[in-house]
Amino acid sequence: MADKAKLPFEDSKMAVFLRKQIDALSGMKTQREIAAEIGYDKGNILSMFKRGEAKVPLDRVAAFARALEVSPQFFYRLALEQYGGKEGEALVKELFKNVVSEKEAAVINLIRQKIGGGTVDLTPELVEQHLVSEEELAVVNYLKTVTGSDLTVEKVREFIVKGPAKSAGRGGKIEAVRESA
Repeated sequence: MADKAKLPFEDSKMAVFLRKQIDALSGMKTQREIAAEIGYDKGNILSMFKRGEAKVPLDRVAAFARALEVSPQFFYRLALEQYGGKEGEALVKELFKNVVSEKEAAVINLIRQKIGGGTVDLTPELVEQHLVSEEELAVVNYLKTVTGSDLTVEKVREFIVKGPAKSAGRGGKIEAVRESA
């Protein structure tokens, strides 16, 4: 028996992604519903894209990304890589290596505001230092005032996870925070 012929885009990142993402949405949307959102009459076109029989048309990328509930930037990169093959994949990576989603850009802009602008080197320490909720910051500032210590968010988080060193009620918790500072 002869081996099954390989489809032209079967192993492309796009086809692999489509198989996973459409499967992940299967409880919420049918392939026919996704196809309709993209502008296709029949759901079988999605099967062709998933199997790698056809490329995702570039003029459908935005609608496709919305229908699949994914970042349009990410999806467009996959589509461009599919069109260019291995050489195209390398070119896309070089041209679009710094493309981020709106949410990712918002995080970077928040850090830029906190550090006074400039380039953000996203080390784990910088992210931990600046991606703190307002509630966490308020608690830390309150505890700093009450305890007179130089508490950090990390110390308070550790205290919350490990629990108070003393169990003498509210005063014990403040003492435990003082001790951990």
